[in-house]
Amino acid sequence: MEYSNEFIESITQEIIRIISLKMEKHPYHNFEHALDVYRAIQIYTKKTGLNDKEKFLLSIAALFHDIIYIDGAKDNEENSALKAESFMEEKGFSKQDITIVKSLIRATKFPTNPKTVMEMLICDADLDHLGTDECKKISLKLKKEWGVSDEKKWWTMEKEFMKKHHYYSSVAKKLRNHKKAQNLEEIKAILKTL
Repeated sequence: MEYSNEFIESITQEIIRIISLKMEKHPYHNFEHALDVYRAIQIYTKKTGLNDKEKFLLSIAALFHDIIYIDGAKDNEENSALKAESFMEEKGFSKQDITIVKSLIRATKFPTNPKTVMEMLICDADLDHLGTDECKKISLKLKKEWGVSDEKKWWTMEKEFMKKHHYYSSVAKKLRNHKKAQNLEEIKAILKTL
């Protein structure tokens, strides 16, 4: 099934409206995070060979990927995938496209292990901030959400996470690895002051 530009725009705006109303107001896993992942997907997909339909399905997955988020729950991605499925069925999407979106959402479950280029892109977009100027600011939102009060403990956890993390797609590596390395050095510098 192919989608017109009008349909893509209409559906995208409707999903943005839905998630702005339905997402919990967590410090990190919130509407702003969903939009950040969506924006990262827009940046990444401009530099890939994906067709318009694949870009659209990635956008839907990006917006829905954390619509259900309960801290500590092991089934957030599955529940978010089911929410996307319900919406897409209501809008007349094909079973095949629904299956693709659900698999993209499930691919964001940590620890990630993407199998396709589209899964790589959504996993990279979910942690895009690690390679941006917003890294430390966004990290502090997650610190607040997780209730970590010890500064040294938090920045040590963040340092270890960033050392283990890697972007999967060539586009994310090209766009984000340099700044991510700088951010890691800044976190190491913070730790030296604590």
